[in-house]
Amino acid sequence: MLINDLFLFFLIYTLCLIFFWFIHLIVIKRYLGQDLLTFIIVLIIFSILIASLFSYFFISRFFTNTNVYVIANMGAALAAMFTCGLYAFLGPLTADRSFAAQLIMFLYDSNKNWEKKDILYRFNNEAVLEKRLDECLRAKLIDKKEGNLLLTPKGKKLAWCYQWLFNALNLSRRLQYKNYFLK
Repeated sequence: MLINDLFLFFLIYTLCLIFFWFIHLIVIKRYLGQDLLTFIIVLIIFSILIASLFSYFFISRFFTNTNVYVIANMGAALAAMFTCGLYAFLGPLTADRSFAAQLIMFLYDSNKNWEKKDILYRFNNEAVLEKRLDECLRAKLIDKKEGNLLLTPKGKKLAWCYQWLFNALNLSRRLQYKNYFLK
């Protein structure tokens, strides 16, 4: 019975992941919004709810008892949230926010060699900066007052957390450029 319940747990977990990947592949290609983080969080929650409902109607009766099903369903949902969240952080969210990823994709798409001065001229980072500023304004991390950008209290808390993280991980910053290598 224990093996049967364990197998059903992994089945629910796998269903959560399958529903996430399936919905993700269909919807993300059509998604044109700017708030990728919120979109992926909603997508994870939605896919886990669908898998949980599916498991309630079609799988729950195969468990040893109802209590085991509830615990297995919650455990599978939490494990799937972690897995999908890790994918989102390591995949689309990092690639969307990584200037290096954008540069590499640009070079890959152009399929030719570029001189550094030509890349600096062609690869206009103003669009990337504008997108990040807009995200910070919408998240209320910064505020615009008379044409100036100011940190909000929420932004100051986040900056303090980043500063703590930089110090804790012994990361260095040089001339306003963040160098993510040990000193």
